[in-house]
Amino acid sequence: MSGYLRQEIEGMKIKYYPDTDTLYIELNDNPIVETRDLDNFILIDVDEQDNVCAMTIERATQQANMPEIVFNIPNQKEDRKAAA
Repeated sequence: MSGYLRQEIEGMKIKYYPDTDTLYIELNDNPIVETRDLDNFILIDVDEQDNVCAMTIERATQQANMPEIVFNIPNQKEDRKAAA
């Protein structure tokens, strides 16, 4: 899949592939031992302990009922300063 948008939040990686309207959310980098279909458009990847490692959402804009996928992640460094 060529050309994608990517955002990372402390270990979580979010990739959107506009050419296929696929959203990939990686929660951790544990080795994946199985991929399971939740329904026709959502897949989850699990590790040996059955922990969810990643999720793939096909036809993402339709599944989310949104005309587009927008990354809007606050600046974590600024949030930490404000909390201090």
